[in-house]
Amino acid sequence: MPSLKEFFESNVHRLQRRIGGETLILSLKKKKSAPIYSESSSRFTDEIWNIIFHECSPFDLYSWRRVSKNFKRLIDCRFNNILYLYADRRNIASVLGQESNTDGNFYRHRSAQILLSLDTHSAMFIVHERWTPKDICKLFQAIQLLAPSIRNVSLDMGIVELITAGLSSMDFHRWHSFQCYLKSLDGQAAEDSVHIQCVPSTHEKTFFPNVTEVIIK
Repeated sequence: MPSLKEFFESNVHRLQRRIGGETLILSLKKKKSAPIYSESSSRFTDEIWNIIFHECSPFDLYSWRRVSKNFKRLIDCRFNNILYLYADRRNIASVLGQESNTDGNFYRHRSAQILLSLDTHSAMFIVHERWTPKDICKLFQAIQLLAPSIRNVSLDMGIVELITAGLSSMDFHRWHSFQCYLKSLDGQAAEDSVHIQCVPSTHEKTFFPNVTEVIIK
């Protein structure tokens, strides 16, 4: 029979081996479950991101600007290269099938009746001729984002009125309701006799600060 001293020494060594083995197992499990990556491999260069962004919907890019400062910098740089802007009102079903999101270079907004074709230096917007307040708001936001870099612009008269309303103190829902009311009147003379009351406001910044040519249709 082992002495009391030998008994304690034997059990202490066994306990130490057990604790050491469990610690090693836990350490291996943590290493196995931890994601294996290097900081350098998880980062893309600007060139790679620009290639990716080139294949994505411009409407998605607008939302992705909020992802990170780097995304905003790269995407804003892409938008700031737009020099030519074309915006028109049409029946978008004649331009793009209702069940498709893209057709060639055209992309359709997920929740608004707006089509957009974005090239390296040009942007073309097509908004549905029967637009809604939501369409109006989304279109104004998109044009406002591109406006500072635009040099040549071609706009439908209705979109010019939309921009004017957006720069005023008038709410888009109110402006849209007023436009619908005007269409219910009989003749141009009746429309000219109706005016909407609004609060005077001054817009300090130029909407198209660098424009050199404007075409209104």
